Amino acid sequence: VGHSERRSKETGEEIRAQFARALSAGLVGVLCVGEQAREQDGTHFGVIAQQLRGAFEGLQSMAAHTVIAYEPVWAIGGSAGEAMSAADITETVIFIRKTLAEILGRTTALKVPILYGGSVEQSNADVLFAEGGVGGFLVGHASAEVNSFLGILQAVRPRSR
Repeated sequence: VGHSERRSKETGEEIRAQFARALSAGLVGVLCVGEQAREQDGTHFGVIAQQLRGAFEGLQSMAAHTVIAYEPVWAIGGSAGEAMSAADITETVIFIRKTLAEILGRTTALKVPILYGGSVEQSNADVLFAEGGVGGFLVGHASAEVNSFLGILQAVRPRSR
């Protein structure tokens, strides 16, 4: 719900209604959030917070059955070189988690998985997963080619010790 390709055509209320229907039907709701541009002054964080608050309005009791997919629109569809740095992803994940804690309470917020969905490829998946603070990826164009997708799967595979 709220995928970057649809968000510009849907209102926040339409996204919240879709999210509510998914959760009410017993589905795990995947809520996509993300800014059009990453601003030096940090105003993009306000966009993300507004998207989260709007989507969860009145739905806090169903939040345990959700996943957040952070999709920075400006990074989608590009190459691995255009993806966010792991440090910037970590910063955004911390912000999302903090905002979720304000909306849902700390205990629930800590249980909500956060995925990254901006130009994930085999060449950057390992570092983004290891250092980005995300629980996984929402993979786009790289999932259309088998070997590329297998490389991403290898990057997130649990390693035996």
